[in-house]
Amino acid sequence: MDRFAPVKEALAALEQGAAPTLKLEFPSTAVVDVAGKHLTPAEATGEPALYVKSSAIKHGCKYVCLALDPDAPFPSFPFLGPVLHGVQTDLAPREPDQDDRHSSSEWSQLVSDKAPLVAHAKPGPPRVSAPHRYVSVLWRQPDVDVAEALRRKLGWGDEPIGLTARIRFDVNVVVEALGLEDVVAISYFTSSS
Repeated sequence: MDRFAPVKEALAALEQGAAPTLKLEFPSTAVVDVAGKHLTPAEATGEPALYVKSSAIKHGCKYVCLALDPDAPFPSFPFLGPVLHGVQTDLAPREPDQDDRHSSSEWSQLVSDKAPLVAHAKPGPPRVSAPHRYVSVLWRQPDVDVAEALRRKLGWGDEPIGLTARIRFDVNVVVEALGLEDVVAISYFTSSS
């Protein structure tokens, strides 16, 4: 079974010109809305701020975001993909204030009071590789302790997960374990070393 299947349709629509419904802003770059752009690994460092189309979300709901590299080690031969680059749970829309330079009636910033379940790993494709796509996918979070459900299902402990748990990551397991439905929002950028 294809480990990346739950996001392929949404990514294909985005790559064919559909408007991105998720914006990312990395603290290491001034680029806002990296959708479809090429970033160096240094520009894609740190936990990104997430902004979602306001029309795509419901206030009072929580969301979970996975960041994935489906192209490892090479886009032409992605046998190690997808590689998990981050998991943030318990995201909710933040009420914009007058000093918020990005939130608007069209976009809402998502924030969480919890640390990332899997800390963001910056891009690191092999030097000889074509650029990789780095995909961030947002789903509506079910009313369960997502961190505990994923730790139990995936066999993760409380310690940060290592590289072996990140490679060949099966998105289907997460979708099934949490009962996730359709993708709410998606964005991607490319990067190469």
